Amino acid sequence: MATTWKPRDSRGHYLRSSDVHTTRGPEDWDDTCRHEQPEAQRCSQCGRAGTRGFQTLANAEHRISFTVCANKNACRKRWPKPARDAA
Repeated sequence: MATTWKPRDSRGHYLRSSDVHTTRGPEDWDDTCRHEQPEAQRCSQCGRAGTRGFQTLANAEHRISFTVCANKNACRKRWPKPARDAA
């Protein structure tokens, strides 16, 4: 048998449902995180595109910034390989 938690006041008496249940209007809802899609990023070195596993490096002196993979070893393995002669 499952037991259900029921809210009680400081004296131990059960509360009325009208005291427990509250309604919030649409202006009170904060559901922006459910509808925002993460922005896809692209690695400047290997060209991988995705939404996770990137870091942005910036140089304030030259006012440039570029995005690279956070995992350096995996990024180096994906770098474009030079064409090799088969002969």
